[in-house]
Amino acid sequence: MIRTDEKALCSGCGACKLVCPKQCISFQKDNLGSLYAIVKSESCINCGACNLVCPIQKSFGQGVIGEKAYVAYAQNEKIRLNGSSGGVFETLADWVISQQGSVFASKFDENLKLRMFEAITCEEVKTLTKSKYLQSEVCARFPDIKERIKEGKAVLVCATPCQIAALRNYLGKAADADNLYLLDFFCHGVPSQELFDICKEYVEKRDGIRIIGYEFRSKVKNGCTPHYYTLKYIKSERKLTKTRLYLRDPFYLGFQKYITLRDSCYHCPYGLGNHAGDMTVGDFHNVDRYLQGINRFEGCSTVIINNNKGGIMWDAVQDSLVVHEISVERLYHDHEIYAGGTQEPPKRRDFLDDLELFPFDRVAHKWFNPNKEWKKIVYYNLPAFLRKRLKAMMRL
Repeated sequence: MIRTDEKALCSGCGACKLVCPKQCISFQKDNLGSLYAIVKSESCINCGACNLVCPIQKSFGQGVIGEKAYVAYAQNEKIRLNGSSGGVFETLADWVISQQGSVFASKFDENLKLRMFEAITCEEVKTLTKSKYLQSEVCARFPDIKERIKEGKAVLVCATPCQIAALRNYLGKAADADNLYLLDFFCHGVPSQELFDICKEYVEKRDGIRIIGYEFRSKVKNGCTPHYYTLKYIKSERKLTKTRLYLRDPFYLGFQKYITLRDSCYHCPYGLGNHAGDMTVGDFHNVDRYLQGINRFEGCSTVIINNNKGGIMWDAVQDSLVVHEISVERLYHDHEIYAGGTQEPPKRRDFLDDLELFPFDRVAHKWFNPNKEWKKIVYYNLPAFLRKRLKAMMRL
């Protein structure tokens, strides 16, 4: 039986519930809306199925940091622009689609609920790009993924490190199939869908609008940060779109302050390595420390090859990318990768207390008020060369 006595021991992936033969596992929410497993012990037969799939409650050895590392971005400017980083995911996905394969990744549905979907065309793949900074419901697609593997189709799955680890555990020997490719990414943690919904309703009430679309990591020409968001909304019966700095959105600001993540994210074992994906990708925010002439705001990715299958993926797509090899050991030594999990902010517990005691509009005014972020606003309004100098000074 999995342990349920500590929230840090549950990533909320849902795999345990999926495999339980007695259906004695359910999930309950905390005041952040994050889901945590509970077990009806009187129904449990101690078969151990839940323990086998859990991506958190197992022994982890010394962190494995990968075999090779690259700086990369798509040669196709449209693909690079369409992604949050360098367009590596879409490049990989298009390669799988070219083999009449299936790509599984997450997007918002028509009700702005984040779920994993299956794409079988390049156009469908485009809807799966961009970062989404909340927890997606993925395990419902695990049986579909298993079925596609059995059908002999090429399959690419992209998800968080713990979700990919849960999928690998769920698939068992099928995870080693030659036609399955697993892609994970550097993850700082995830808030809940419920918190996203609450923040959405707060903004709708505050601004007198109805939100119908949300995009993280919108790219802005001559932007001062990678973190802009785009809202599609209806106001006075007109459909409108606006792109703003993340400070203006309570959910995005809370994520960037790291106070809204689930408890397990602050104790993530994958922050030190041991990723279950064949390949790991992520932003290369400090690329200027290693290479000159790359605009990270236009999109630039770190790519880590974790095993032989990751190498196969890489060999298949690297001609479609601008590529620079870099030492994985150097990235590790410089704390660019696997420097540990996200640290829990000291004031997070105060935030949780407020969330439990007060109406959300009062909590938002105190914790997600952009006017209180004046230091960041000043920084973002500096000329680019001054921001660059200031960033370099802060690293010293």
